[in-house]
Amino acid sequence: MHVITKLNLDNDLDLMLAHKRSMQVAEFAGLGLVHQTSFATAVSEVCRLVLDKGSRSHMMLGFLKTPHGKNSVYAKIVDTSIGDIARDNPNLGYARRLVSGFSVDPDSILLLFEMPVGSRLSREYIIKGQKLFDEMPPVTPYEQAKQLNMQLQEMANKLVESEKRYQTLTDTIPLMMFTLNDQGRLLFANEGFKLFAGSDIQNVGGNWINWLSGCEPSVPVEQVREQLSGNSEFSMEISLTKKSNGERIWHLLSMSPVLNSSTGLPEWAGFLVNIHAQKLVEETLRDNAELRDTKRVLQKRQIELDATITDLNRKNQELARFAYVASHDLQEPARKMIVFSEMLNSRFGHLLPADGTSLLNRVKSGSERMVAVIRDLLDYSGISADQDIDVHPIELLEIVDQVREHLDKEISESNAEIQLRGSATLVGNRRLLVLLFQNFVGNAIKFVRDGAAPRIQITYSFPAAEVIDANGLDQQTTWVQVDVSDNGIGFDEKHVDRIFQMFQRLHTQDQFKGTGIGLAICKRIIEMHRGSISVKSKINQGSVFSVYLPYQINPPLL
Repeated sequence: MHVITKLNLDNDLDLMLAHKRSMQVAEFAGLGLVHQTSFATAVSEVCRLVLDKGSRSHMMLGFLKTPHGKNSVYAKIVDTSIGDIARDNPNLGYARRLVSGFSVDPDSILLLFEMPVGSRLSREYIIKGQKLFDEMPPVTPYEQAKQLNMQLQEMANKLVESEKRYQTLTDTIPLMMFTLNDQGRLLFANEGFKLFAGSDIQNVGGNWINWLSGCEPSVPVEQVREQLSGNSEFSMEISLTKKSNGERIWHLLSMSPVLNSSTGLPEWAGFLVNIHAQKLVEETLRDNAELRDTKRVLQKRQIELDATITDLNRKNQELARFAYVASHDLQEPARKMIVFSEMLNSRFGHLLPADGTSLLNRVKSGSERMVAVIRDLLDYSGISADQDIDVHPIELLEIVDQVREHLDKEISESNAEIQLRGSATLVGNRRLLVLLFQNFVGNAIKFVRDGAAPRIQITYSFPAAEVIDANGLDQQTTWVQVDVSDNGIGFDEKHVDRIFQMFQRLHTQDQFKGTGIGLAICKRIIEMHRGSISVKSKINQGSVFSVYLPYQINPPLL
């Protein structure tokens, strides 16, 4: 299908043009006058019918080759209302009898008239016909006006298309573009500017100066306003705050005056280019010398710190050795005082007055307390939260059994009962874990109400993820929570922080004996296992100590 010419069907005057153009195209196709008239008459009938029904019709005239191989001249009338026309309409029937081919679709009607035998639809023939009708002068003032109107319409469409391409181009450029009138009001903005400004520009009535002020620029707005009052282009580096996220971004602002050719009023064309990365590089280069100086100072301080740490470790080792030796040497005279006090009391107690016996007992009690303090100090100095320890799988049952052996005398004298509900395989140092639970059980036996038999219960469970997180434990490790509860005297939980400190006691020696070191040892043992410890207690209602230790999921076969 080759289009030779086309025209819009707007009113009855266009029927005359349709008839005339149909005659001319048929003549160009080589049809005789009679056939030209028949074809043009059929086209006019259809155009009149469509004009009565529709409002935005147009017609195309040209040549085509039918499915049977016949070269034909055709007219195609297009209108969306054609589907409303009855197929048995008399006008359609009349037009159908005048042509050699006729078909109706929902939005178009096609009329065909066979061209003389021997006609050829060559490319040169088609181009010649198109050129002929494009250059054909109008024969009536109406036709001339219609051609001019069509040309204006085409120009308007091309202008709209050009503006769309320009808008698309400016939207794809990675910078913000805009134009302002002489009052600073926004006339045009590309997509980049709209994305950065968001709804803020509408909130200030489209005034660019007010919008700039709201972005907290690094350059005073009055300085920009003063530049705009002149008539020279200018540029400046300026940082703006993006309201959507509060980020401050550096831009290069460039403004150029432009005279509006239609109004004669001055306007401004502006660009905002993101130079944030460039500014960061400049600041980095500018601060490079300062960074090098800082690095040299840090390296010097690191050397000094390493030397201090080395010296401190050496002194700590010496102090630990001294504490061990000193404590060991101090225990010997204290033990002798205990032994001699017992000998004096057994051999000569009947010769001593009551005051003398009391003094002798006080010497013995003080010596025993000194031995206990020295023993606890030895335990505390022998462990460090930072030192590496050998860890192995160990059953909680084995630990409790060893605690029972070590405290056999105290358990028997106090008639204490220790219950272990189930057993879990822990990962830790056997000696330290035995010392840990020995302190818990020893305190439970010691701090009990008069006349009450100590009842100690040891249970275990697997803490939930939120409990592990709340205690600051490693989420990648499997943990077991061991609870040691008793029926002792308890304490006010406001003292929780004190009880894990060295030499901190909540009771006097006359009330309950002790050194105030045991729970500090427990806390350090837990820290050495990278675990956690907590306690809940109420006065006269007992206490529950909870420790979190690594758990062996698949214990080795014995």
